[in-house]
Amino acid sequence: MRSRSFKGFISIYLSLLFCVITGMVCSLLNMTRKNVSIAIMDMSADEALISCYSYFDRDLFDEYGILAVKTDKYKLSMDMEELIDENLSYQRDLAKLDLKDVSVDTIYHIKDMDGALFERQVIDTAKYSVPVDTAKKVVDMFLGKKKDRIDEGIEKLKAFVDKEGEFEEALYELIGLVDGPLVKGKDIVDFGEGYVDNNEYFVKRFAKNRSQYKTLNINYSPVYVAIVDKIYAYDEKIKHMMDIYESDSAGFVKEYDVFKKELEQCVDLHKKAIASAEKALRISKELDRKKEETLSQLESERGKFEEKSYKALKERIERIDNMANIDKNEIVDVAKMIDGLKKNLEVLEEVRNIYEYKPYEEGFIDNFKESIGKLSNYGFVDIGFDYTRVHVYGGNNSILDMIGSLVTDGVYDVVTHGLTISGKEVSSDYKVSYRGDTKCKGVEKYERILLFDEYVLGKFSCATDPYRAENSLDYGIEYILYGQNSDRKNLKKVINDLILMRQGFNMTYIFTNPKMMEEVSTFVASMGGGSNIVIGGIAELTLISLWAYGESVVDVRDMLHKKKVPLYKDESSWKLSLEGLVSGNFDTDDETDEAKEALEHGFDYRDYLRILLYMEDYGQKNIATVNLIEMCMKASHDKTFSMSDMVVGSDISIVYMLPHDESFDRTYSYSY
Repeated sequence: MRSRSFKGFISIYLSLLFCVITGMVCSLLNMTRKNVSIAIMDMSADEALISCYSYFDRDLFDEYGILAVKTDKYKLSMDMEELIDENLSYQRDLAKLDLKDVSVDTIYHIKDMDGALFERQVIDTAKYSVPVDTAKKVVDMFLGKKKDRIDEGIEKLKAFVDKEGEFEEALYELIGLVDGPLVKGKDIVDFGEGYVDNNEYFVKRFAKNRSQYKTLNINYSPVYVAIVDKIYAYDEKIKHMMDIYESDSAGFVKEYDVFKKELEQCVDLHKKAIASAEKALRISKELDRKKEETLSQLESERGKFEEKSYKALKERIERIDNMANIDKNEIVDVAKMIDGLKKNLEVLEEVRNIYEYKPYEEGFIDNFKESIGKLSNYGFVDIGFDYTRVHVYGGNNSILDMIGSLVTDGVYDVVTHGLTISGKEVSSDYKVSYRGDTKCKGVEKYERILLFDEYVLGKFSCATDPYRAENSLDYGIEYILYGQNSDRKNLKKVINDLILMRQGFNMTYIFTNPKMMEEVSTFVASMGGGSNIVIGGIAELTLISLWAYGESVVDVRDMLHKKKVPLYKDESSWKLSLEGLVSGNFDTDDETDEAKEALEHGFDYRDYLRILLYMEDYGQKNIATVNLIEMCMKASHDKTFSMSDMVVGSDISIVYMLPHDESFDRTYSYSY
């Protein structure tokens, strides 16, 4: 009896064990089926996505290396549904899968994500197709990051005077205290037409200081001159206001409001003059420090130069003080002027406190008189200057007038003489940016910027390239730089910027060439400018600037005629003589052996465009390139083409149905 009962327990145990094992096997089979189903889902979706994005625009890819497909959310979802359903049809017997829903959550156009998607493709294309090392060499040389020694160490001097234009800027700022260019051939004081010339009181007040400024050789800006005049002009103004106050209170209120505005203006001018003088003082000290640093470096490397080269280089560096009219006495006087201006500003601000009183309140006139009385403590008379410095006029047909006319009217004609210039224009409607649906912001990294620029230089034409009838604009690189609707407008802007760029380098060379500096001094002396130290200094600086400008015009003309222009000039590569500048004759002799040799070692027009591209805002280049690609595609391939329709990626949600009404959600992403 007991034996039979025991056997029954074993049967029950085995039955339960079998059930557990069977359940585990079934679960394992079900899990395997699900995993197989998921694998089939993913494979079907991947194949569908690849198929959808394989229909990229072939012309866009062949021309510009950009992968993008023309589609939208609805079309993409329908295409995906059709392709997935077809893929599943071969697997339904195994996986028992059905497609329930396909929805496109996000679609990425090539212009989205602030232009990053477009930029990524451009960089990827450029990595394998452009010589970025060449670009680095050109840009580095321009920026002064990796300069090679030129002609037995002369580069040491140029590294000093060229670095970010500090020397040229300092020359102007020390002479003009940065309140505006002194040499414009017109009145630049903001207090009315001929204000300084016609103010007899002003002329008498400061005529006695002429001998002092000749001795100190201190240079003042027109704004500073106007401040001094304005303060002393208040003497008569206040007396007039007192008379009005006693006879006509209403009239005084009106005059007082005007006075408050003028006083506020004077306070602002004082602050501007203080900031300018402090900046000039800092630059003076920095130039002095750089000079000593350069001399020290020259001494440490003396063994690398011949004695003749060493002495010439040292002499040039030491002449920096004379070029910029910098000396210790002047620096001290500028500091003294800053202290005086600050004291005057304190008085002005105290006078301004009378705004708290109203003209009809008791005690107003006493407070007013007390504050105004403090103006008598101004110490401007102790600082000598020459009011005639405000104006430097040229006579009829003078160099100033000639160059001024050239700048405003004739540079384009001189530079482009003998060239066939494209007259193509485009409508603003063709621009992606004009439609208001795009904004770009690039990633500011050195190599990425260079790669992007090399892509632009490799894919688009410029003014020195052959004419192409199928292009919307022939000067594509110039368009990316300036974004104007016509080739002529863009070329004009390029010419102006290249002239300004070259002018800085050309001025540097003149300053470091004793022979040319002697020519300038001789010419100024022959015109009578040498009798006055200050006026003579301004005339020399003006002539140097004009000579460098004229040479820059010749440089840009040569670039457009497919000639090379060295970044740093030397005697063999300099073309425009001083006589040619004065006579307005910009024709130069390029047939000499020296000139031909110099042209072989410079940079061509595209190299200078590379520099302009590097300095251009990265985001602006990004969207301008998108605009240009769209315009070119419209002109040469498809008039309905739009970069706004071009898709480079998407996020898609898919719902599958499994047996027993079980659903399964999957999300997929794809991008080129």
